[in-house]
Amino acid sequence: DLDSSGRGTGSGFTGRTEIWARVAAWWWQNPIVGNGFRTSPEYAHNGYLQILGELGIVGLAWFVLLLGTAAWQAFKQSDEREFAALFAYIFAFALYNIFEARPTNASNAFTIGFYFLAAFVWGRALPRKFHPPIDVTTARAQP
Repeated sequence: DLDSSGRGTGSGFTGRTEIWARVAAWWWQNPIVGNGFRTSPEYAHNGYLQILGELGIVGLAWFVLLLGTAAWQAFKQSDEREFAALFAYIFAFALYNIFEARPTNASNAFTIGFYFLAAFVWGRALPRKFHPPIDVTTARAQP
């Protein structure tokens, strides 16, 4: 029922602040390593809180490191137009996860796109010794 008082719509965030408080309290049960992947008692509507509750400080630190290094690599390479777009995508993904919990949802196209683009950016940042020249006519690496 849209008019139900239990929805918590008086907060302006359609009940999210109340949900965030409950998820934060749940996280405190196991703050270091979390309560277990995909064990949240409710959808957190915040990707960072969802990871914190499920994977603890360790999982959140890993995710923030992953997000930050992908953004940094895209930013460093942003002199090219495509990398500016990649950085914008990663930045949008970071913002999106403030109000939705998608960083561990493998069925979400936005999430899949983020992990694909992050891997692409990291791959481009590898030293040249990991990128041997390829002869496209024979499709073999040159010595």
